[in-house]
Amino acid sequence: MKKKDKQSFVTMKTEELVKFISESKATIYTMVVQRFNKPMKNVREQKTLRKKIALAQTILHAKELTHE
Repeated sequence: MKKKDKQSFVTMKTEELVKFISESKATIYTMVVQRFNKPMKNVREQKTLRKKIALAQTILHAKELTHE
């Protein structure tokens, strides 16, 4: 993952991070369903999206700890 991606997550507000995580999880769910119906064009997309979700959750957790 590029440094710009990580910085964009750090600059996001908590509401934006929560929205990104929920939308990304829904996207992964549709990818899983579509994978059984037709072959995927980009097989690495699901893996990179999971990594972005993990990074966003980590940053969200860190923000929650610092604001308490």
